[in-house]
Amino acid sequence: MKEGQAVNALSALLDSDTWSNAACCGYVLLACKNLGYTKQESRNLLEAVNAAFENYTIQQAEKEYYRT
Repeated sequence: MKEGQAVNALSALLDSDTWSNAACCGYVLLACKNLGYTKQESRNLLEAVNAAFENYTIQQAEKEYYRT
């Protein structure tokens, strides 16, 4: 999937009822596999993502994504 397609897919998820933290975590784990992360590195990243779910809204996360 190209970057533009990924942004469109993320935008569609944010605007639909199919968005879930579990789906996001699945994407994170797939990305970790693609990057060759170890299981421990993947767990560490997933823990950080779960902490972000608790501390930020979807809107804040989306704003941060577009800001970077």
